[in-house]
Amino acid sequence: MSTIEVDFEVFREITYRREMETMTENDVIRKLLGLPPRTLKKNGATVERPWVSDGVEFPHGTEFRAMHKREGGRREYR
Repeated sequence: MSTIEVDFEVFREITYRREMETMTENDVIRKLLGLPPRTLKKNGATVERPWVSDGVEFPHGTEFRAMHKREGGRREYR
């Protein structure tokens, strides 16, 4: 792992651009450079990033479903 020096203004801007607490400075820079999100490694296997919404973290692959009311009955979406 390499270390880079940045001045306070750059550090402040990177910190400001973190969209959530789990987003690292590296994630911010990857996004600014247009690079894809990095996958995490766990015991040699690739683990995809979780989905985070309003501070709630859902593991990669979590399936959601919702029931919506509409004319003619209800419909389920998965």
